[in-house]
Amino acid sequence: MTGKCRVLIAEDNDVFGFTIRDYLEDFDFHVTLVKHVEGLKEHAHEADVIIVDVRLPLKDREPVKGQDGINAAADLVKKQIISPKVPVIFISVLGEDESGCQEELKKALLQPDRYCWLQKPIEMELLKKRIGDQLANLNR
Repeated sequence: MTGKCRVLIAEDNDVFGFTIRDYLEDFDFHVTLVKHVEGLKEHAHEADVIIVDVRLPLKDREPVKGQDGINAAADLVKKQIISPKVPVIFISVLGEDESGCQEELKKALLQPDRYCWLQKPIEMELLKKRIGDQLANLNR
């Protein structure tokens, strides 16, 4: 599924955010780009798929204070803003194993087959494939 799929990107780095947005829009995804946790929480209910930077600031122009992207995703599920079935793709400059985020991911209440991890710089074809795989899992 690509056409009209609604993707929310939560990425505070303009270069990464605009690159991902432009690439997905070329494939007819409807993309919303936000730069902080507040924007993520505001637009999450509109998304079919969420792409979130693990180290995301809480508000615009605030320093990052840890794994706020993971904490925000967990909060979205706990407060029933999104279903635990909504696919979440976490992105980070660190690999999943070296990030030290395994405990946060377990606490996030996301279904294990509904999230994945991509390391920056992101290979765009792989991102598109992961989105397709995640959406295909929803129909099983």
